[in-house]
Amino acid sequence: MALMVGPGGHVTAIDHVEEIVTIAENNVRAGNPELVSTIDFKVCDGFLGYIDHAPYDVIYLGAAAPAIPPALAKQLKVSGSMLLPIGPPSQFQNLILVTKLETGNFSIKSLGNFPIRFTPLIDKDI
Repeated sequence: MALMVGPGGHVTAIDHVEEIVTIAENNVRAGNPELVSTIDFKVCDGFLGYIDHAPYDVIYLGAAAPAIPPALAKQLKVSGSMLLPIGPPSQFQNLILVTKLETGNFSIKSLGNFPIRFTPLIDKDI
């Protein structure tokens, strides 16, 4: 993600498992140390996001949620987009694009009917 936003961009990477966050940061340091200053690595609940840096231009979930997490949708800027898989962990899921409109409502679009399966987005208490 940091490569996509470029040198003027900023990325907040979150996971509720501290060891995963540490591994991610170590991997960036080893493979692309010049990107470390553009990424904040945070240990927090993926369902809740990271409000301190909101609003966001883009939110990407690399895990499937059962529905659009309301806390994440609220953290989008107007015209901001969230890309996420939606669906149960044991079945194929839908890739969804959520865009925040000027009215504060959301446009929700399925990006196709093709089989995808992501690991489930889990609560930090699980």
